[in-house]
Amino acid sequence: IAGFNSTLRQGNITHHEYIQVGKGRDVGLNQIALFEGKVAGGNGEQVLSRDIYRLGQLFDFFRMLSFYVTTVGFYFCTMVILYLIRYVMFFL
Repeated sequence: IAGFNSTLRQGNITHHEYIQVGKGRDVGLNQIALFEGKVAGGNGEQVLSRDIYRLGQLFDFFRMLSFYVTTVGFYFCTMVILYLIRYVMFFL
């Protein structure tokens, strides 16, 4: 959310990323589902903030579409696709 505030104030953000190498972890389906749930929960908390509303007022139409697809739109479209697959499989 600090990045949203900086963007609203026309600031620049520098990001340094470091790669940490360690021993392997369990990559079972349960672990992947927990990680996806954690990321989706954090995304939901971001969307509830007032900063998103302020950013939406500043963006043009295409930037807003891009922002939607990279936040809530991804999860919404995934949910719709999963329900469509379930619906089709039910009637086959």
